[in-house]
Amino acid sequence: RLQIRQKDILWDIGAGTGSCTVEMALQAGSGHVYAVEKNEQAVLLIQQNLQKFAIGNASVVPGQAPQVLQSLPKPDGVFIGGS
Repeated sequence: RLQIRQKDILWDIGAGTGSCTVEMALQAGSGHVYAVEKNEQAVLLIQQNLQKFAIGNASVVPGQAPQVLQSLPKPDGVFIGGS
């Protein structure tokens, strides 16, 4: 449903383990995905998954939405998960 394009800027809010972040980053190869996650252990898992799948176009943003969203670039698409 997001209809992700190559150069999209995407937010994954409530990124959990980063599985959606990885998939989004693969589809937006020239874009960037910002994985927002408040749980410290989940942040570590996302970082591990980004390394495991050699994802270079995604960043982990520790913190809670909506506070941390103000510092991010305007998105072309947003996936909201988590609790």
